[in-house]
Amino acid sequence: MFNISQRYDNSVILGNLNCDILYPDKGSKEGRVLLDFIEHKLTNLIKEPTRVTALPGTLFDVTLTNRPRSFLTSGTLDVGLNDHYLAYAVSRSHCPRTCAVTIEKGTFKNYNPKKFCNDLKRSTANCEHVPFMSPKLLETVRKHNKLKRLTTSLSAS
Repeated sequence: MFNISQRYDNSVILGNLNCDILYPDKGSKEGRVLLDFIEHKLTNLIKEPTRVTALPGTLFDVTLTNRPRSFLTSGTLDVGLNDHYLAYAVSRSHCPRTCAVTIEKGTFKNYNPKKFCNDLKRSTANCEHVPFMSPKLLETVRKHNKLKRLTTSLSAS
């Protein structure tokens, strides 16, 4: 049970310890040892009594976690059914972080076919047989293709 805080990124344990966390020295010695161990590894989100029969009340029901900041709020609620209050904790919802990605996008908005052909003829000896993806062809295309840099957000996977 106590390895979960090291083994898992976000752990939550719900239950009844049968040991009063509000007054741990009032009960058994084993209860105090258990609470000391829990306090070093996990945080109890419930701070109010969960069982009220007579004052001051007892805190038996716990919500233990290794990441208390993952919760917006927690507490107890008297639903009126018996002497135990309902313990609750509301976790934060979150979306995966996005990564900014820069994309270079070409545009032929101001493309002039005559200028392109003239530049290609000047850069290659045999204009009719320019191999596809040859360095000279790519250089000419880059010259006439204006590159724009766009930054966009993509979901991190």
